[in-house]
Amino acid sequence: MWFFVLKNGYIKCMSNAIQLPSILRYKSYREFLKDWFDAKKECSNSFSHRRLAQLAGFKSPNFILLIIQGKRNLGLKTIPTLAKALKLKRYEEQYLDCLVRLEQSDSSKEKTKLVSKMLRIKASKGIDELGADLFKLYSQSENILIKEMIDLSNDKVTDEWIAQSSNKDLSKAQIKHALKTLCEIGLIKESDEKGYVSTQKIIRSGDDLFSVALSNFQQSMLQQALDSLSMLDGSRRDTSSLTMRLSWKQIEHVKEKFKELKKELIALEDQEVPDEVFQINFQLFPLTRLSPKMKLVSGE
Repeated sequence: MWFFVLKNGYIKCMSNAIQLPSILRYKSYREFLKDWFDAKKECSNSFSHRRLAQLAGFKSPNFILLIIQGKRNLGLKTIPTLAKALKLKRYEEQYLDCLVRLEQSDSSKEKTKLVSKMLRIKASKGIDELGADLFKLYSQSENILIKEMIDLSNDKVTDEWIAQSSNKDLSKAQIKHALKTLCEIGLIKESDEKGYVSTQKIIRSGDDLFSVALSNFQQSMLQQALDSLSMLDGSRRDTSSLTMRLSWKQIEHVKEKFKELKKELIALEDQEVPDEVFQINFQLFPLTRLSPKMKLVSGE
């Protein structure tokens, strides 16, 4: 009997019996395939990429290797045959499908739905994902809004109060779902006197999941910023912009200035009794692609 450990999973090898890495531990199907193959190869030296490709029904003998190397993509229609070759269970095949779609999708909303499904699959198998609560919090922008409204309120928090007090048009279903989510992740709790009150819970971060939800949240905030131009008069908002010529070195300096300003603004919250919940956005992006760095990003 002998044992060995891969990056994302514990593998036990004994004679011809092996415990292969669990796909539920992965955020990249390419990394999973590499570790799965390495485990299989360790216990059966004759096993090859060609053999796995044959089992999965791929015509090209090196197709699996090209997928692992990032030179080819896995087609959605080939997932069932590959899952069968890997002897994945139904829920593992669904998770693999999510990983493949997640890498290929350009839609923040679709990515959010895929990660949500992955988290549900993990939870059903008792796997606690770091950053899952933070993902749930930012997956819908109204979660943040309602959390801040509860912190601000001196009245009893009800569905009706939230709907009437928000500039964002929220349905009863959205409000109920947001309150349920905030309760589930422990940021608020029900109160007989106040309806809902905030807790002091600190949420752990998980960069991979958080980035997906954060992108969706930021798009929602940008849309609300656009809506505010027609919905609110100038006395209740402030909008300014600059179009400048800068070097990439100067851009890093601007980013540091953003960080410093955000720290100063956060410190303001505790200095006076707040009146409203406000959204402050920072955007910085190139309008041209003249430099080698931008040409490289755009694939030219």
